[in-house]
Amino acid sequence: MNKILAIVLTFLITTPFLFAEDVVLVAAKLKIDAYSPEDMSYLGKFADLTEVMKPTCMTISKDGKLIVAGIGLHQSSNKNIIIKLGMDGNIDEMEVLFQQTERNNPIDIPKSIVELDDGSLVLFDDAKNKIFKFSSTGEFQGEFIKEGEKQAVASRINSIFRFYNNVVVAASDPTYKLVEYDSAGVLATNLTIGNEYIRNPFHISKINGGYIMVALALVDVDGENKQVSTVLELTSELLFVKKLIADEDIKKNTLLRPRFALKNEDTGKFLIIDEGRSRINTDSYDDNLELFSHDGKYEKSLGTYQDTLLNHIILFKNSTKKWK
Repeated sequence: MNKILAIVLTFLITTPFLFAEDVVLVAAKLKIDAYSPEDMSYLGKFADLTEVMKPTCMTISKDGKLIVAGIGLHQSSNKNIIIKLGMDGNIDEMEVLFQQTERNNPIDIPKSIVELDDGSLVLFDDAKNKIFKFSSTGEFQGEFIKEGEKQAVASRINSIFRFYNNVVVAASDPTYKLVEYDSAGVLATNLTIGNEYIRNPFHISKINGGYIMVALALVDVDGENKQVSTVLELTSELLFVKKLIADEDIKKNTLLRPRFALKNEDTGKFLIIDEGRSRINTDSYDDNLELFSHDGKYEKSLGTYQDTLLNHIILFKNSTKKWK
């Protein structure tokens, strides 16, 4: 019996996955910060990317690891990069999926990235206003959307996101606000129809049974129509259901320029990136990490980051990082 107990204890001690925890990761400046999803307390750095990149977007890979794209630090050679981090965020063990050279520099500012079922990556470049595709091994394959299928890029793109195994482009074009392309870059559906209240979609993220969208929208506020930047709930088919920010906070302009929202499925609370004034210094237009309750009421600001340096939030499951 003692021998069996010793074997079990050894297994528990030497199996880090059993001690894994979920964390909320925030891409900011030259690092990825981690917060506890339970109470949103700051845990520390998940990954220090000082020698690697300025992280600008993230996604979860099929094998549960973190894919990060960002702006390379050596601007003279414009070496932007896409990497994959393990469960503990160890930079020494990162896998480089793509790195630009002077002769191969297709991307400028990665804004959003998704992985498809075959492991290929689709990336939206904010500077070039184009969407590119990479193979599962990181080979650059050119523009994702096929020639003759580019209605959605007629005007400014805001982001892309994965919809089943397809890619939906969110843009400021009133006719093509939400357009779905299949994994080969062929136009599938114009999802704009039925979403007349949505004026300018900024970003969409998945929630259980549906989606949440950050957008400029015409919504009902205490019986009156008001055009504001807010957070909306969408059905599983991307149709507008309701606004998620309380009327009192809409009227108070609590959110000035929201650009990203993540919902904690356990607590029901929303974590929002707001490109608005600093709550410490009203003359400063910094990026705020804001926490809202399950019923859309402002709770508190979790932190203020320098302008344009707060880029992305993601829930990362089963991290084995040991916080100091």
